[in-house]
Amino acid sequence: MAVADAAPSKAPAPDPAGAGSASAAPQTAASPASSVATADSAAAAAGRIDIKATADCWVQIRAPDQSIVFSRVLKTGETYRVPARSGLVLRTGNAGALTIAVDGKQVPAIGPLGALRRNVTLDPAALTGGTAVQG
Repeated sequence: MAVADAAPSKAPAPDPAGAGSASAAPQTAASPASSVATADSAAAAAGRIDIKATADCWVQIRAPDQSIVFSRVLKTGETYRVPARSGLVLRTGNAGALTIAVDGKQVPAIGPLGALRRNVTLDPAALTGGTAVQG
């Protein structure tokens, strides 16, 4: 089974829809811990991307078909592990409130505090090279 979403690492919330619910709708609540281990092994080959909030910050991850993979406010100190899928794009309302790491190494900032970012390519090479911000 493919992992569609990884959970923020701080205080996972219970799944209000129930553990057996279909994953056709965007996931905004924490996923079960078992899915994180699966994402870790898949992400190892593609390069793991972690997004950490240094202040409360709205974050949305979209797939190439514009479907929403993840959308919610990350609270200060929370980290979201990006699924190991190609073509994902980040949108945020406060670029300076996020630190992004690839394989545990911090990458260049995607913008200053308060900056809106709509098309940040979540590709390990683009992030580490400082070329991920498209708009």
